[in-house]
Amino acid sequence: AEQFVRDTHVDALAVAMGTSHGAYKFSRKPDGAVLAMNVIEEIHRRLPNMHLVMHGSSSVPEELQEIINKYGGQMKPTWGVPVEEIQRGIKHGVRKI
Repeated sequence: AEQFVRDTHVDALAVAMGTSHGAYKFSRKPDGAVLAMNVIEEIHRRLPNMHLVMHGSSSVPEELQEIINKYGGQMKPTWGVPVEEIQRGIKHGVRKI
């Protein structure tokens, strides 16, 4: 990450740390075995002024999943990135979700 930032002069860095695009991110609540928050923390330690991006970190709250299904939707149970993990990322340089 350090060399990439140095070579490209990017103003934000999207980090591969276990997230995925779309509503169906995880089939169970993600934990440290799924999300590599340590990667975010280490990059922030080495590049404290770099804005980090956690693509694929949105979620559909359980209450909305229930409403969707109540009105004919067929959304399977799914978990997004927990708010606590997003907040943890923000404390370590994440500026875009």
